[in-house]
Amino acid sequence: MEDKLLLGLLYLDKKFKTPADIKELLPHIELVLKLASQRESFSKEEEYLLRKLFYKLNRFEE
Repeated sequence: MEDKLLLGLLYLDKKFKTPADIKELLPHIELVLKLASQRESFSKEEEYLLRKLFYKLNRFEE
């Protein structure tokens, strides 16, 4: 079975497209960040999707 972190990242990658999405997806974003903080290492795909998520959060924050 696939990892919850990877599934969460894939979901956010698909759904998180605009700054308006932050409010709706905030519980998912918080859960993914909590899961990521409990990990010591990431697969290449997880690392890529985490970077993408951080990029979107930083870009949409402005």
